Parts: sequence; C-alpha cells; structure tokens
Amino acid sequence: MPPATLHVVTASDPSRGGTPPGELVCAAVASAAGPGDRVLVVGSSAEKHTIAAFGVADPWLTPRRARPLSVVIRRAARSAGADRVLLWNRELLSAAPGSRPGPAVEACLFDLPGDRENETTPPIRFRPGSIDRLIVPDEHAASAWQRAGVGVGAVEVRPIPAMLPTDRATARAALGVEDRILLVPLNSEPRWVDARAVVFVSGVLELLGLPHALVLPGQARRLAEAMRFRHRTRLRTPLLLVDPPFANVLPAADIFIAPHWGAARSPVRSMLESHADRLGVPVAPITGWEPAAGLPGGMYAPDLRENVRPLVDAWHRVAARKGVPA
Repeated sequence: MPPATLHVVTASDPSRGGTPPGELVCAAVASAAGPGDRVLVVGSSAEKHTIAAFGVADPWLTPRRARPLSVVIRRAARSAGADRVLLWNRELLSAAPGSRPGPAVEACLFDLPGDRENETTPPIRFRPGSIDRLIVPDEHAASAWQRAGVGVGAVEVRPIPAMLPTDRATARAALGVEDRILLVPLNSEPRWVDARAVVFVSGVLELLGLPHALVLPGQARRLAEAMRFRHRTRLRTPLLLVDPPFANVLPAADIFIAPHWGAARSPVRSMLESHADRLGVPVAPITGWEPAAGLPGGMYAPDLRENVRPLVDAWHRVAARKGVPA
C-alpha cells in the first residue's frame, strides 16, 4: 500500500478577496484522496457534510478555533500514519506544520495570493520555507506565488482534477423545474453569491416578459434583502433555495449568471468557465452593485445595460433552442 496522505481543507475566509475555490476544493480532494488517505476538515459540521457529499469517506473534523492549528495538523498526520500533509486552501498556509523531522508538507491550490497593493485583498502571511512543494494549475498562478515568496524550484504546475457533477437529467428532476428556462449562479463558493443582485436581474427579466425559474444557494449573501425585495415588488418568478453542495445544481442550468469577472484571471474562474463549456451552458456576467446618488435609505442600483443585456441575449438564444415563445 502506498504511503498515506493527510488532506487538510477549510472554508474560505470571508474577509478575503479574489474568487474563492469553495466547492472546487471538495471535488478536487475527492479525486485526489487515495484508499489509505485521510481528510481533515477545519471548520464546521456543515462543511464536513459538504465534502462527504462529494464522496470523501469519513472525514475528520476540527473546529476553526483549534489552536495552535499546526499542532492539530501534525497530530492528525501521526494518527493517519501519513508521511505527507497536503493543504488545499491558502488560509491554511500559515498553519503549515514546518518542524522537522515530520511529514512532507505540500499545498495544492486553486487560489492566488492576496494583492499587496490592494487593501481589500489581504496577502496571506506564511513562511515560504514551511512548504516543501506548491502545486498550482497554471503558469499565471505559479508566477503569482513566486512573487509572493515561494521559490521557483518549489512550485509545480500541473492539472488539478476537480470533477463536478454533469448529470443534467438528475439535477433537473431533483429541482422539479420541468421545461422552464433555469437561471443558476456560476459560483464555486455559495456564500459568495449576491442574492440581492441576482434576484434584481431576474426581476427585470420577469418584467420584460421572459419566463424562467431561479435557483439560489440557501447560504447566499443578502438573501433576506432579496426576499424582501421579491415581496415588495410582487415578483412571481419561481425561486428555489437549495442546500449544499451547490455544485449538484449546476448541470440543471440553462443560463449561468456569473460575477462580472473584469480583466482579472484566476484558476477558479478558468475552471468554472471550462465547466460551463463542458455543460454547453451560456454564461451571462452581471456587475456588482454601487451606491446610487440621490436614492433614499442607502438603496443601491446597478447599471442595467451591463447587468441585463447579456442575460436577455442569453435567454433569447436558449428560448430559440428550446422552442419557448419570446
């Protein structure tokens, strides 16, 4: 039997910037973990349940408040009989058990390091020497981590498989949406979905007479605001709230609603776009929300042209293909 690996995963820090990998990590760990490996979840029972739903057998759990986390990881590696520790989130780098002798410590990351020039994306603080090897999926990520202090020889570029669900019939049957055009946020971290913005653009489609149904994760940001908005405006579009893993819903989509990516590239964005291509589902980006001068009560307003036009165009393409009258 090959030597065992301890895989360590956690949820993304809410204060972080960039595009968090979220459930992509769960899918990748499920692909990478061998028969003798163990998985340690740093977080909550809900996060343990999510990774188990991807097929990881009997994951261990330690609370996020466990301190020092490096000692917890070292003890877990000893219990697992592991000669390698593999960290799957950039938030875990500062807890790398760097003392020697001990297991080799590697990281396998979809993440990019924080931008030192941008206060909204705080850089990760870690000792580059505590990581024996850093595995990333593309050269752009490798360059970013080398600029953050990881030695050239310690970075390896290779594909990181993360097999997300692709069974459309099963996903749509579970939702019960029949032949409706279904809008789904394209996001690997359900807690990062802005429910208020998504419900707004869905409402515009409804007012334009373009029927559809909408799916949102039950943990989406600003969900209460979104529900109040629907109530006040008397929107009738069916809205389905689903529990994790949200990746199970993605194959059911007819149109993906994605954040406005802008010019920034990231491995997470590339993998999500590749998954959308694999499913044959168009992606309609929507911008973020900005304060609008003159609106009372701290209301927000998006730029409708940028928010809605890609979505309307995608709706008409899908409707033509499905034979839905416009």
